[in-house]
Amino acid sequence: MSGDKHLATKRSIWLMLSEDIDGIIQSSLRNDFKGITEVKGYRKVSTLNRALEGHSPSLIIIDGILVESLPDFIKEINDRKSPYKVLLILPSYSTREDMETLLNYPNVILDIILRPFTLKRLYTYLSDRFSFTKPKIVTVSHISTDTLSNGMVLAEDVYIPGGTEPLLDCGTVLDESAILELIKNNVRHINVHENTAKFMNCWEVKKCGCEGQCPASFFVDADGFLGGINAGRACIYLKHTKGPCVGIFKNISEKTKLLCYNCGFYKMLLKDDIGKMTISDLFKHIEKKKTPATPSQ
Repeated sequence: MSGDKHLATKRSIWLMLSEDIDGIIQSSLRNDFKGITEVKGYRKVSTLNRALEGHSPSLIIIDGILVESLPDFIKEINDRKSPYKVLLILPSYSTREDMETLLNYPNVILDIILRPFTLKRLYTYLSDRFSFTKPKIVTVSHISTDTLSNGMVLAEDVYIPGGTEPLLDCGTVLDESAILELIKNNVRHINVHENTAKFMNCWEVKKCGCEGQCPASFFVDADGFLGGINAGRACIYLKHTKGPCVGIFKNISEKTKLLCYNCGFYKMLLKDDIGKMTISDLFKHIEKKKTPATPSQ
């Protein structure tokens, strides 16, 4: 179930969890993983189903005790041929027959975790199956909207003064239109991850819509290079990229000269990672990943 090369680029997780684990999982996912930009929680099947109309999260984590007829619910998802997958959490008294019935839907069920549930088990799952990794520490700053800049990431949901629905969701990558929206709605101060741009991938900065289609988003050998997901920060070294970075080039050197030198993302990389971003450094990174660690004696 872990062979889909596109899984590592997915970033939206929805939850339907019981109260004993919902709060801690939501806050931990928001705080600990750079690979997740959206975390939403639901408590009822009807509410979740309405939210899923026209939307496709990457993964839904469902607590089986909240679903009256779990096999029927999973069959319904399967019959819809929905693109999202489900990680199930089942009570400890679940039988082998219960699990085998659910695993009859491999197009829907990614895996099943039995209670007792721990964050460590979830983190291991996300790391193994989705290649999500914990980020370097970035600070949360409370700053004036007058001082915001493109690339900052919201560290909280932002509401219009007196409003009940978020104007912008936690995890939103700010651009000029989002900043103007905040100012226009009289939002004066917000919490942001100031340094998150140091971990952003090319498709997030360029907003090209090519995530999952361009090799930069699924070239897993480069995962982690300069802190990016797959080749999200190594796109310059891929000869065939898509979207605004498409073209016919003889080699990487020609692509760099004709395309990348004029790219704002490339200039940002040079500013942040000068001295670390050569093709030789990328090859060393790939080789290091492929070489098994030598066990300590």
